[in-house]
Amino acid sequence: MEQVLKLLIVAVIIFAVSLYARRVKRNPNRDKRDPNKIRVPKIVPFIGWFFVIIGALMGFVILASPPSTAMPLGAKITALGVLLGGVFFLFVYHRWCIVVGTDRVTTQRVFSGVVTTKYQDIVEHWVTTMNQQHHLTIKALDGTKQTINISQYNASPLLNWLEFKDAVGRDPRPLELEHLAATGQWPQGAAEEAQDRAALRDQLGGQGGANGQPAGNQNPRTSVGSSTQQAGMDSGYARPEPFITDMSSLYGKKRKKRD
Repeated sequence: MEQVLKLLIVAVIIFAVSLYARRVKRNPNRDKRDPNKIRVPKIVPFIGWFFVIIGALMGFVILASPPSTAMPLGAKITALGVLLGGVFFLFVYHRWCIVVGTDRVTTQRVFSGVVTTKYQDIVEHWVTTMNQQHHLTIKALDGTKQTINISQYNASPLLNWLEFKDAVGRDPRPLELEHLAATGQWPQGAAEEAQDRAALRDQLGGQGGANGQPAGNQNPRTSVGSSTQQAGMDSGYARPEPFITDMSSLYGKKRKKRD
């Protein structure tokens, strides 16, 4: 009976966590002063305050105990660790945020300040999967890297841009982005360009890459659409219809780990 009760408790916890994760995805924690800023889930400061209170209570008990019943050093270290852990959670919630715009992504990191990357400056991108969470990493011309959990945060503008560039071979124009925002689909001309590009790849038979380079010289970390397209579909966010009905000729398998 005890074993069944433990399994039931674990199942309830897993179910509650999955429901909360789905709620976080549908209703991201937007900053009240700037709705474009998305912060970490609100459960983070809740955990932080919980640890702070527990650590403070432990510290109070230790300090209030008489000398005859002095607490061991291990208890004091534990209390301090719990208190500092709670402070760290609160600090992360206060510092970290992300803004995914129409032409750039900005991340306020916990320790290293603000990093902004324009989509047109992205030279590499790849997706890694950890614990069923897709993490998109982008690298800019100046070598700056940003990693975004696209399973948790809506990065549709960035994914759309990367998908377009991978399929068409150029950056999307402002009017094409406006058309996507209004209709949810890329313009017919862009779709035709993507089809022509895919047909050219088929004709080359693997001898030429997405950037007109021999296949053997392609950077193995560049997703060439496979990671961003598949991960974007798996993230659950609204995505434009793919350029081609059968994407297998253009997009490969999703990368499980970084090369």
